[in-house]
Amino acid sequence: MNIFKKEQGVWIAGAIGLLTVGLLGCANTQRSQPASDIGALDGASPRAGSVPAAPPQSRRAAPRLDIQSVRVISKNKNTYEAWPTVARTRDGELLVVYSGGREGHVCPFGRIEMMRSEDSGKTWSSPKVLIDTPLDDRDAGVLETAKGTWLVTWFTSDIWVEYFDKALASGSNPEVWTPAKVSRWKKAKANMVPENCPYPEIKKFMEASAQNPGHPASHQWMIRSEDRGATWSEPYPVPLMSPHGPILATDGRLLLAGKDGSTIAVAESLDDGRSWKIIGKIPPAPGDRLGEYHELHMVEAADGRLVAQIRNHNSQHHYETLQSESHDGGKTWTPAHSIGVWGFPSHLLRLSDGRLMMTYSYRGDLHTPKEPNRILVRISEDAGESWSGAAVVAGDFPHLDFGYPSSVELGNGSFLTIWYQHTPPGKPEFWMNRHAQLIQATFTLK
Repeated sequence: MNIFKKEQGVWIAGAIGLLTVGLLGCANTQRSQPASDIGALDGASPRAGSVPAAPPQSRRAAPRLDIQSVRVISKNKNTYEAWPTVARTRDGELLVVYSGGREGHVCPFGRIEMMRSEDSGKTWSSPKVLIDTPLDDRDAGVLETAKGTWLVTWFTSDIWVEYFDKALASGSNPEVWTPAKVSRWKKAKANMVPENCPYPEIKKFMEASAQNPGHPASHQWMIRSEDRGATWSEPYPVPLMSPHGPILATDGRLLLAGKDGSTIAVAESLDDGRSWKIIGKIPPAPGDRLGEYHELHMVEAADGRLVAQIRNHNSQHHYETLQSESHDGGKTWTPAHSIGVWGFPSHLLRLSDGRLMMTYSYRGDLHTPKEPNRILVRISEDAGESWSGAAVVAGDFPHLDFGYPSSVELGNGSFLTIWYQHTPPGKPEFWMNRHAQLIQATFTLK
């Protein structure tokens, strides 16, 4: 039996249970994947045949979690902060990057911010703005390389312009589109020109987009710091989009699983993240379209195989997390396949004992009305060949605008997971006018 209580404005699970219900994930607004748009997601209902996949017969029981705390870590209470990634440096410092300064899920004002913790998440620094372009800066990832360099990734988007123009053309809701808000967004639209971008590579990208309507509206970028965040490089492009950025392989390579249009691939860097080259492509499951795959993340298992997980929007295994594996360092991959998990996007982590952990969002309310919305964890003891049942990190969230969890293992044997969640103020029905904060949970595995 699961018991839920409300603590510091966050609904958390007081007991852990095995979930066999269907899984659904949160939205990411890229022009190349309109099906994942949060506006459509809010009014969505499961497609015909999109029942939860049955767990494999060999699936182990869910791990038992001892939840130590669940709390808000955002410093700003009246903005929308979302899509976090957390990383632990070699000296034990925690870094969390995310999109902050926002007015809602889609808006002109997204910027990439970082907070740091030197005490395993007990306290966090004030946010530091790393990047703020005239575009919407979203979905940040962070990693420390073998050389101690910090890498931060994110993508830029102008999808908000389409929503803004439609709202004005159709007669906008005055409760959402107040005169002050309309004025702010008009100013942001007028400011979204290349000459107002201080970063040369992004400025060139904006110029190409302005001259060619067919030029992609979204692109992934990276910055690097060799002095523990005191200074950062100019942004430079990377070939694939991924909400949590690259991983560090045991051989020192940096690997990035992601997408570029209809290309689902893996890239590597051999020069500490300065340059990237695609080394392998992930084939689709029979009958699937690659363009319906999104938001990949990858991990290296203890036996050296690479495991990549994929958010799936194809009608086959619709809204499930699919998986692909590579046994040759990322050059060749198995076709994407179901692992019997409905929900996304996932974050993958190899534990100190060699097991794998996947953390992901379950939006039960979209599958069955009033079914709980939760952050879930599964464990693999066989390098991703099978996954345990799901344990609840936190849940019973009153609104489905939450998710994108990211996890680290702490030095004291516990784990820390950070996600975002819609929180008052801001009416939840107005998806472009919500507030959201970063939520942190710490727990141990039993």
